[in-house]
Amino acid sequence: LIPLRLTLENFMCYRQGLPTLNLENVHVACLSGDNGNGKTALLDSITWVLWGKARARTQEELIHQGQTSMSVELDFLANDQEYRVTRLHSRSRGSGSGKTELNLAVLNGNQPTSIMGNTIRDTEQQIINLLHMDYDTFVSTSYLRQGDADRFTKSNPADRKQILADVLSLDYYQELETAAKEKARESQIQIDRNETALEIHSSELSDKESVTDVINKTNATIELITPQVNVLEEQLTKLSAIIENTSRDRNQSETFKSSLALAVKEIKQAEEQESTLSLELLELENLISRSDEITEGKANLDQNSKELGKIEQNLRSVRDLEKKSAAISQAIAVEDERITVELGILRTRLDSEMLPAVAEIPDIKQVIINLEHALKALKIQETELRSIEAKISLLEKEKNQLDLENVSLMSQMTETRKRFDLLQESDASCPVCNQNLAEKGKDHLQNELKLVGEKSKKSYEINSLKISELQDVLTNQSEIATGKRKLIQEEGNQHNAGIISSKTKLTHLGKIEQEVAAIRNTIKSIESKKVTNDFSVENRKELNFLQSQIKKIGYDEQTHKSLLDNETNYQKYRQLYSQLENAENRRIEINKFSASNQILIQNRKEQVSIWNKELEQIDTRLQQSQESSQMSQEVSRDLKSKRSELQSSVSQRDILKNRLLTIEQTEAEVKKLRKSINSHKQEKDSYDELTAAFGRNGIQAFMIERSVPQIQEIANELLSKLTDNRMAIKLELRDGRLDRLTGVPSEELDIRVSDEVGTRSYETFSGGESFRIDFALRIALSKLLASRSGAPLPILFIDEGFGSQDSKGQERLTEAIQSVQTEFEKIIVITHVEQMKESFEEHI
Repeated sequence: LIPLRLTLENFMCYRQGLPTLNLENVHVACLSGDNGNGKTALLDSITWVLWGKARARTQEELIHQGQTSMSVELDFLANDQEYRVTRLHSRSRGSGSGKTELNLAVLNGNQPTSIMGNTIRDTEQQIINLLHMDYDTFVSTSYLRQGDADRFTKSNPADRKQILADVLSLDYYQELETAAKEKARESQIQIDRNETALEIHSSELSDKESVTDVINKTNATIELITPQVNVLEEQLTKLSAIIENTSRDRNQSETFKSSLALAVKEIKQAEEQESTLSLELLELENLISRSDEITEGKANLDQNSKELGKIEQNLRSVRDLEKKSAAISQAIAVEDERITVELGILRTRLDSEMLPAVAEIPDIKQVIINLEHALKALKIQETELRSIEAKISLLEKEKNQLDLENVSLMSQMTETRKRFDLLQESDASCPVCNQNLAEKGKDHLQNELKLVGEKSKKSYEINSLKISELQDVLTNQSEIATGKRKLIQEEGNQHNAGIISSKTKLTHLGKIEQEVAAIRNTIKSIESKKVTNDFSVENRKELNFLQSQIKKIGYDEQTHKSLLDNETNYQKYRQLYSQLENAENRRIEINKFSASNQILIQNRKEQVSIWNKELEQIDTRLQQSQESSQMSQEVSRDLKSKRSELQSSVSQRDILKNRLLTIEQTEAEVKKLRKSINSHKQEKDSYDELTAAFGRNGIQAFMIERSVPQIQEIANELLSKLTDNRMAIKLELRDGRLDRLTGVPSEELDIRVSDEVGTRSYETFSGGESFRIDFALRIALSKLLASRSGAPLPILFIDEGFGSQDSKGQERLTEAIQSVQTEFEKIIVITHVEQMKESFEEHI
């Protein structure tokens, strides 16, 4: 990685519109400036654009304050090819982590050709592959961060050894050790599983010889039984033929017996039918002999039915007319009832309501006259009440006048008293001329004032007495006037209400009086109609017409009853006449059927005779075949037994053959298991060896032991330049504390520093000397890690505080840096110390 050009926008302290930082022609340069001016931010921008990492915890903290996005573009050289990487990040509008874009391109002249991956992770991996280093490798080799140089030296010996292991990336071998252990464990699990299966299968193989012996014995039994079965089967076949004929005879015997029973049944049925037909034939001949009687009875029945039909038609007509007459009569009766009810209502209203009400009219008129006279009397009382009220008004005026006089007298008495009190003072003066009064004049005025006061008091007391008397009179008269006013108003209201109510009732009764004459006329009219039946005129006409029609029809109930009796008596001839019509044809049919029936009986009797003879022959053959049946049963039992024995032997042989086949397959499986166990044991041994090799006492210990002299040599070479050959470093590996789990002592790394005084521990040296030791070891570790990772080390960033060094120490650090410049393509030193800045020709 050789940075060529760097462009920033809104990154940390840098804003927009900044010129591109061109590092193309820089070899060794000093990046200087005051603290907080963004020196380290430039290095953060390089690590962020390449690996997405910097000092800040989140990318949002890298964005310039107040801005929403930032971007960094870096052109760099790797493997003699120029590349351009661009990374942009925008803040999220909500609470998310924002959006990042990353692009990687190859530069051909000034033309970029994108080679970015499908995702940001893919593109970052491409960058790592191009540079042969990730972020951690870079900050451990090419970037000496501020405050990080003494992390190695100031750690305790155990941690120092672990730091060295981390620098050498020995965790990779620890991962290999863990993986080898896991593989060994898996192999052991497979070995245990196969050995368990092998033990199970081995127990199964012990049965092979016994199974083979049983199979041979079973085959011998099968060869012995098979001929016996064949002989029995042949005997059974012959006996079965005999039994089959016997069975056929038995079936035929059953068939003949069934046919005989059916034939006998048919003969019996035919004979019963013959008897029934003979009786029916006698009845038919008797019926034919009565033909004249039956024909005459049928004619009388037809004539009677005709007359009965006519009279029943007349009856239906009469019933319809009577039904209509009844409906009309009902309507007339309803109308008569309605008129009667209406007449009763009118009479009741006239007698109970209207006439008594009309009789009240004179009384009501007299009540009105009496109430009007009472109102006139109240008006006279009201005149008297006004006189009393006028008198009360005069008394109130008189009382008010006295009240005013008393108020004036009280004011006068108060004023007189004030004057009298003034005269009693020793230096009293005349109230008129305001001159001092002599004793005589003073007495004279006092007497006059006393007389005036007594006169006013007497007048006040007289007025007060009058006011009290007037108040009593006023109270009494007011109560009387108020009572009379209330009584007059109440009686007046009652009289007026009575007059209004009476006049209203009188008006209503007048209307009733006018209705009385009309109702009387209505009652006379209704009574007249009721007497003369002058209502429902049309209904009465219709009723008279219907009654005349009923008489015209002339229905006779006695004649109807006689015809009904005749119909019952002649009814038997209807069925007899029907039978007579079919009697001759039926007689012919019976004669034909009887002849046919007799032929059937004869045929069936002949068949019964033949079947009886056949049955006798069959019974003889069945008796002869009884011995063959018994022999067949014995042979069948023997054959069944032999077949069962043969089948059992064959089944046992097949099962044993399957068992033998399974044993043979198990033998093959046992061979495979033994081969697999040997293979997995070899694998486990290999993985155990790898576990030991990758373990702490294997490659890791070897690499640490090998790297310690290299670090010591490189650090001493640089430290001798920094101290004018006065100081040297000795790195020693020694046993530390015992591990409680393994019992193996841990390794620790000691740093011993020697100078002209002697060999001492690192902690006893001054700050400037410690910094040189730190610097030398840090450069040595960086060079070692670069060589271990296989990554070239073309650039070195040193971001350290050189303030702890005196001028001579700073010169030697400068010389040390310049002494290693041939090993790096570019060296950038970051400092704010003036003397250090002046030691470098190129400044940024």
